[in-house]
Amino acid sequence: MNVGVVGNPRYADLRGLLAQLAQAAPRHQMTLYTESDLADLWPRPVADLWADGTRLDLLLTFGGDGTLLRGARRPEGRDVPLMGVDLGREGVLTGATPETRGERIAARAARPCAGE
Repeated sequence: MNVGVVGNPRYADLRGLLAQLAQAAPRHQMTLYTESDLADLWPRPVADLWADGTRLDLLLTFGGDGTLLRGARRPEGRDVPLMGVDLGREGVLTGATPETRGERIAARAARPCAGE
């Protein structure tokens, strides 16, 4: 499963959440891709999210509603499921919190992707 990650680097918790995601990715058979603004926050290098030919099965956004909307615009016509993890105060559009993100991501990783 190819998982793209978009985030707001202003959130102090983001580095720790990305480290947890990187650790869990092999267990859930996820290959991670990230935007260049987050590259230095990962514990090890992660491929460029917007490279030509990258086909995503899921796009995770870490931040608030603005981060989710920014991520939703980027796939440019490609159908990519989107999951927002709220790191702010009042996420209305995001579907997970830092506390529930692990179970939500694991549940999504366990489902077959469209076209499989």
